[in-house]
Amino acid sequence: MNAVNNFRQEGPLYTREFFQDIVANLEAEERNVIDTGELDEGAYGSERGDYSVDVLEQALVFAQYQTSRRFLDFNVDSSFGFIYNPGNHWIAVRRVQNQWVEFDSMATGPVVITQSEVIDLLNDYGMHLRYWFLYNNNKSISD
Repeated sequence: MNAVNNFRQEGPLYTREFFQDIVANLEAEERNVIDTGELDEGAYGSERGDYSVDVLEQALVFAQYQTSRRFLDFNVDSSFGFIYNPGNHWIAVRRVQNQWVEFDSMATGPVVITQSEVIDLLNDYGMHLRYWFLYNNNKSISD
């Protein structure tokens, strides 16, 4: 939840209720497809704020971001940003006034990072399935 709100940096914050509605919708869709009566409750997230990549993706699509989980779709020179998961929570990295900034809700505040550090993050997490790249053709990278 924090990673999405940190990534957006605009408009009203998305609430826990908003994310729980997404969870409920994804669970309903899964029930319709599987139709076995069994569902892995909590697979999409919990009210504690631990949400799956599917929930985060739905929230960002709602905010009109174009998303991709393909490593090759990300271009460090033109992409808007990405969210990655180092194992315990989601962290947002995005451009702010032509600088890369990492927004980690467990840190003391946002941290400006170099393009080299962005590339290191991409190499560390981009080839694993604990990442999620985002880009938005409707926004300037200098936003």
